[in-house]
Amino acid sequence: MAEAVAEEEGKKKSGLLKWIILVVLLLALGGGGFFAYTKFFRAPAPEAAPGAEPAPAVQEHAPPEAHGEAKKEEKSHEGKKEGEKGGKPVSLMVSLDPFVVNLADPPPARRYMKVRVDAEMVDEKAANEIKDKNVFIRDAIILLLSSKTSQDVSSMEGKLSMRKEIAEKINLTLEGPKVVRVYFSELVIQ
Repeated sequence: MAEAVAEEEGKKKSGLLKWIILVVLLLALGGGGFFAYTKFFRAPAPEAAPGAEPAPAVQEHAPPEAHGEAKKEEKSHEGKKEGEKGGKPVSLMVSLDPFVVNLADPPPARRYMKVRVDAEMVDEKAANEIKDKNVFIRDAIILLLSSKTSQDVSSMEGKLSMRKEIAEKINLTLEGPKVVRVYFSELVIQ
C-alpha cells in the first residue's frame, strides 16, 4: 500500500512538471511571436489623406554648442541667421521622404537601395522652394539613384560621390546653389 501511494505522488509530481514546462514553452513562443510581429510584420503608421503627398519636413539646427541654451538670433549683413555664440550660421535641414530604387546591376542580381536624404539649405527661402519643387527633385534623384550599380555605391568614395551628385541635381532643379550639403540619414542596399 505504501508503494501505491509513492507511485501516485511520483505521477502527480511528473504530471505537474510537464504542465510547468508546457506553460513556460508557450510563454516563450508567445513572446518570440510577439517580438517577430512587432519587428517584421507590423503595418507602417497610418498616413494622411490618401492621394495627398506629404511635404518634406523643414528643421532648423543650431551648432552643437548652442543646444540647451537660449538662442538669440540676429540677422547679419549677409542675411544669414547667426546664433548668439560663435557667430556660426544656423543651418536649415530639409528631410526628403525615403527613396527606394532598383539598382542597375546585371540581370541575375536584383538588388535595391533605400536612401533617406537630408539637405542642408542656404536659407529659408530655399527650404520652401524645395517643398514647391518636391516632385521634380524626387524624379531627378530617382533617375540618378537607379542608374547606380551596387559596386558604385558600396565603397566610401561611391557614397561620397553620390552625395555630391544628389546635391548637384537638387541645385540644378532649384536653379542655383541653394544646397550646402546632402546627408544620408539612412542607406540600405539589399
